[in-house]
Amino acid sequence: GIRTLPLRLKQHEENGLFIAKKLQNHKAISKVNHPGINKIDGSALTGFGSLMSFELSNEIDLPKFCDALNLFRLGVSWGGYESLIMSAAVTINKGGEYNSAITFGLSKRSIRIFVGLEQKEDLWIDIEQALEKAMSI
Repeated sequence: GIRTLPLRLKQHEENGLFIAKKLQNHKAISKVNHPGINKIDGSALTGFGSLMSFELSNEIDLPKFCDALNLFRLGVSWGGYESLIMSAAVTINKGGEYNSAITFGLSKRSIRIFVGLEQKEDLWIDIEQALEKAMSI
């Protein structure tokens, strides 16, 4: 409810920044988009949530990565308490045809992620094991 909202938002922010920094330093990730690590000059942001995106390197099998996750659920409902993930390829290929996502520069290797209120270390372990399983060596 509303009484616990400030506590939940603070935890979302902490968890999201933790995951963003871990992703930024991982060899299988080519790009991370998060307002806590991609500062924008003149921004009025006083904080940030846990919604972000990242791009997988070409060595990662995208479907295998998503399938190997145990704590993240596939979904597009952002703002709840559980961690969700969605591949941009789903949006780009919606209906079998390309849409405006390509025009906006969305990469097919992009993953949209919402970091929930689970233990951040457990979430990182889940992402890391999924990256290992999806590595095409």
